[in-house]
Amino acid sequence: MAFDMTEAELKALQEGPAIELKEAQGGLPHSVYETYSSFANTLGGTLYLGVKEMKPKPNIISGVSHPEALIADFLATLHNPSKTSLCFLSDGDIEVLHFGDKSVVAIHVPEAPRNAKPIYLNGNLILAYKRRGDGDQLLSEGERRAFLMDNSLDSFDLAPNAFGLNAEDIDLATFHAYREEMAARNPRNIFKGLSDEDALGAIGGLLNNPQGQKVLSNAAVLFFTSYPKIVRLFPNYLLDYRQAKSPSDKWQDRFVSDDLSWSGNLFDFYRGVYERILPNLPKPYHFQQGGDVGNLELQDAIKEALANALSNAAFSLGDPLLVLNEGDRLLFRNPGRIKVGLEQAKQGGRSDPRNSGIVTFFRLIGVADKAGTGIPRIFQAAANAALPAPLLDERADPEETSLVIFLTPNPAASLSKGQDALYDFVLAQGNQGASVKEAMKALGLSRASVSAGLSRLLKQGKLTTNGIKTSGKRFYIK
Repeated sequence: MAFDMTEAELKALQEGPAIELKEAQGGLPHSVYETYSSFANTLGGTLYLGVKEMKPKPNIISGVSHPEALIADFLATLHNPSKTSLCFLSDGDIEVLHFGDKSVVAIHVPEAPRNAKPIYLNGNLILAYKRRGDGDQLLSEGERRAFLMDNSLDSFDLAPNAFGLNAEDIDLATFHAYREEMAARNPRNIFKGLSDEDALGAIGGLLNNPQGQKVLSNAAVLFFTSYPKIVRLFPNYLLDYRQAKSPSDKWQDRFVSDDLSWSGNLFDFYRGVYERILPNLPKPYHFQQGGDVGNLELQDAIKEALANALSNAAFSLGDPLLVLNEGDRLLFRNPGRIKVGLEQAKQGGRSDPRNSGIVTFFRLIGVADKAGTGIPRIFQAAANAALPAPLLDERADPEETSLVIFLTPNPAASLSKGQDALYDFVLAQGNQGASVKEAMKALGLSRASVSAGLSRLLKQGKLTTNGIKTSGKRFYIK
């Protein structure tokens, strides 16, 4: 389809990735397909053909003579499996834009489906690209491996380890502590009378490898062995807890997997980090048998956040898993994006953990589930504790997921739960504010409930607006 170029499209064209086509070059240059691969493997993007890319910007429009023939050539090549591993563009993703007497082809490449990544060229997995800044770069071996693990029908951590590590390689102190937590959760658990090796096999930690030997699953290596053995699986494996004012500040306390003063495995990291965080949690909120035990729901949310980061970490990417304790807030950041997508994770109801075996180990001590309810429960616990709504986000370069949980109650702590949730939602939006429709979608409330709650917050002086009375009205923290 052909359109006259709008001002917004002209600005995007002048600043975006572009390729100048020379009539005598005999077809599209290879770089077009490299950019297709890089956009598809990252967050998508638009490539302009018939534009000379300039540094510094703006780009210069050179135009193409036969845009329809060029598009037909591009799509035919894209559908050739010997050129690209998958073409998932639709007719609406390519358009011809006109600027005066010049034509430009705009190719809008969406992000590829997770189970199709990486998109690669020439039948060669090594020729898979990722967008970094203004350029296309080949994926690293770890990035390719992470995509392939995500695409596998079976979770990598459910497979037997390839190094022959067996029951003798587990850290016994770790496993005994784990069994104690299982017994505390369910004193009558069916594993109670088993030997360590039999218990390990019963929970899925021991599997037969292709040679018929009983070896540890990859999940068990990560969860129950020690750092020197784990790095055989993932050479750049690193778990890092810091207590500091920001990621760049000097820490007051650090607990890291490679200092060799402790096992360095996932379970001991989970326990050690939780023990360090617990004194920072707001209290008292809950009393049991006359004693203050803090906010149990919030404690469970912190456990869930820790387990979620460890269960969804793409350790092959080589980036550290970081837990940062800033006193008034906690940051959980793990390598790898969310497999079900950011919005689906917030809504809940669908589960696709990256490390299913690790989730199983956490479930046996009552921490995680496979129902896709973990993130919504964390948000609900924060709302019930009169805390600002957590912030869940992800990045594509490097691939990572972050969750921030605030520990300082907001000024609206005396409001009802419905108003509290509304206040937290508006607070989390920062300077951009929130609309009635956005609050309805995020909180699952009716228009009437949201409108009434926002009106009460306005009257109480907690919120202000942009002054618009109809469509376009937005609410802000006062």
